[in-house]
Amino acid sequence: MQVLFVGNSFEYFVSHRLALAEAAKSEGWSVHVATPPSKQGTSLQSHGITHHLLAMDRSGINPLREVRSLLRIRRIYHEVRPDLVHLIGPKSVMYGGLLARWQSIPAMVCLIPGMGYIYLLGGLKGRIVRAMGHAGYSLGLRHPNKRVIFQNPEDRQLFLDRHLCNASEATLILGSGVDPQNFRVVKEPEGKPIALFASRFLKEKGVEIFAEVGRELLSEGINARFALVGEVDPGNPSSASEEQIRTWEQDGIENWGFRQDMPEVFASCHLVCLPSYRREGIPKVLIEAASCGRPIITFDMPGCREIVQNGVNGLVVPTKDVSAYKSALRQLLKDADLRHQLGLAGRKRVEEMFSLDQVNRQTLDIYNQVCPKRNGR
Repeated sequence: MQVLFVGNSFEYFVSHRLALAEAAKSEGWSVHVATPPSKQGTSLQSHGITHHLLAMDRSGINPLREVRSLLRIRRIYHEVRPDLVHLIGPKSVMYGGLLARWQSIPAMVCLIPGMGYIYLLGGLKGRIVRAMGHAGYSLGLRHPNKRVIFQNPEDRQLFLDRHLCNASEATLILGSGVDPQNFRVVKEPEGKPIALFASRFLKEKGVEIFAEVGRELLSEGINARFALVGEVDPGNPSSASEEQIRTWEQDGIENWGFRQDMPEVFASCHLVCLPSYRREGIPKVLIEAASCGRPIITFDMPGCREIVQNGVNGLVVPTKDVSAYKSALRQLLKDADLRHQLGLAGRKRVEEMFSLDQVNRQTLDIYNQVCPKRNGR
């Protein structure tokens, strides 16, 4: 039995779904992955996974490129002849789902990892883009044998209300999981407390809010440090610019750059902030931070509120209320005992709800539900 993952980012697949692919392999699946090439030049060969190159522009709408993506997916389907396709992200679901039905792929699983940028646009442009998105999902989700995985209940309800799928096909799995053995609780480091922002440097992820509030607190004389971990995203219209990052650095906001050693990064900080005002799926960075016993400050948004319980393992403030966010940040920077209390509760919550084994098991169970041949065996 062959499963083919289709996504628009090699790096996202490795960070969020490689463990699932390895779990599928251990249960007898032959695993194929179709994504654009890796920016770091790494490969999946050492994992026993076949990688197929896919040209897919994550946010572009150039008609020629979109047709090229469709044709490439069709060719990969023809070469692999998968028993199951696992489609990750909007374009993969829209294009891959449409072709899976046309080419009679036996089964399909779709992951909706948040609603993202299109739900931030206002006015006529926003209405048009959302209408186009809903039309694309409607075409991509017509396969007769499918499951649609949502990472928060609000997104699931939105699809049900829009009649994009029915309740029996819509499954809720909270995030992509984290390995508690890799992301361990480590004692806070000595010295000034460090507040960490770890994500793509996107405006809707809250990078501007984090940096600007950090600059204000530093100018007010707070004894703390503020660090950014991640990188700009040139393919995203809401990305901060390199020039903006340099300006923040000049004002005392540290830029630690793109990091892959996240357990060490969390061990180096005292609390984690994600003042995101986009419709997240489940931000993996928050699960990892909680697993490492770090308290979290976030806005009250879908996806974030599933991880952080206000006053239990972090502080949840009203969305875009910068004043409340600043007060919460100042409070945690000054109160080590509260940070310790919230951090331990976060670790417990991860062990109970967000472990990698739990998430992989739930997903593999879905594979077996939609693949009758395998289920029969």
